Amino acid sequence: MKHKGQKRIQPLGEPINYTKFIIAIVSVIFAIVAIYLYTGFFITGELRDNDEQTEIESSIINYSEILAGSIFTRRADTYHVLIMDSNDRNFNMIYGLASMSELPLYNVDTAKTVNQFIVGVENNIANDPNTLKVTTPSILLINEGRITNHASGLEDIRKFLSD
Repeated sequence: MKHKGQKRIQPLGEPINYTKFIIAIVSVIFAIVAIYLYTGFFITGELRDNDEQTEIESSIINYSEILAGSIFTRRADTYHVLIMDSNDRNFNMIYGLASMSELPLYNVDTAKTVNQFIVGVENNIANDPNTLKVTTPSILLINEGRITNHASGLEDIRKFLSD
């Protein structure tokens, strides 16, 4: 007897085969792991056993090193500015002598490309960083934004700092 509005439930075809389902899940997981390993070894190289370990160096902020364009904009009223290539063999000696002064010391490293515009064949002492040219090594005494004294060359810098 069939009642109106009553629907007939159709049985599902085959019963669920759990082994096929588990094989499909394991295959998907295997594919994901294989892609991860392939990418890690061959594309990014993160998973290779490298003998070269990445070195992590601590960063040190050097507040005394300044750019050539900011020579005249320091907070101190009177200070020294050492203009020298940090790769120069006399750098540590001159920097050590200059740092013994009671005045603050700032360093302009002419080994850096951004500071090379200040290096000249002859000294042109000016109170504008765009026209200032010095031979290296040089040291400037700056008072209230103006150069009041300077010395160039190793011997002159020694004399300058001993006065």
